[in-house]
Amino acid sequence: MIGDCEFLIEDCLGQIDMQDEAVGAWEFVDAAGARQRARELDLSARRGLLHGVAIGVKDIIDVAGMPTTNGSPIYAGNLARHDAACVTLARAAGAIIVGKTVSTELATFVPSRTRNPQNLDHTPGGSSAGSAAAVSAGMVPLAFGTQTAGSVIRPAAYCGVVGFKPTFGLVPRSGVKLQSDTLDTVGVFSRTIDDAYPWYMAMTGASQAAALPAMDRALRVSLVTNLMQHADVYMAVAVAEAADAMSAAGLRVREMR
Repeated sequence: MIGDCEFLIEDCLGQIDMQDEAVGAWEFVDAAGARQRARELDLSARRGLLHGVAIGVKDIIDVAGMPTTNGSPIYAGNLARHDAACVTLARAAGAIIVGKTVSTELATFVPSRTRNPQNLDHTPGGSSAGSAAAVSAGMVPLAFGTQTAGSVIRPAAYCGVVGFKPTFGLVPRSGVKLQSDTLDTVGVFSRTIDDAYPWYMAMTGASQAAALPAMDRALRVSLVTNLMQHADVYMAVAVAEAADAMSAAGLRVREMR
């Protein structure tokens, strides 16, 4: 009889086997290593906030013993010697690193081979294409991404998942290929906000999740409307409906021009 961690890993690997030929979310999958780690966790006491959670890692972030190709043929055969700091934190919290997810070349503008699981004829967005697609397809519940401008929030929106870009400097970036020292941030993709929260706490080195603080006032949302003239009618209607829904839910929505 297999344990809970191994059962969950087998489910993830099964989803990868079934879907990734079409989706193309993965640059490298370490099935044997993931299974071994799962078995070890099943035999141990709970290690942390991410105990047994399968995670994909964007292929500009180092994972020891796995290739870091940065989405480019010029890095073919490049094996990382050490874990990036964020990967170290994830492992310490009990995470299972499944493998490396596809990045656009050098995390810039050249589209990757990855397709959007919601519609294979559509782009998943970039540059964290594989991470967003892997979570969207149910291959893993969490995946690391990085963002310089919109490389977490854009593919998350395209693929219909949660994209969380933390405050700059919260997650250490050693072992991550940088584009901009003043902008680059390590983030995460998840299926729900509740799934992202333990990752966030683990990245701070916390051993247990604190309760989310109570809000003493309504959340405020700024709606930039001076660019809507460039949107097609479907997008304009979608934005207006989203603003109405947020207002109805008690958020304070204001227009900015």
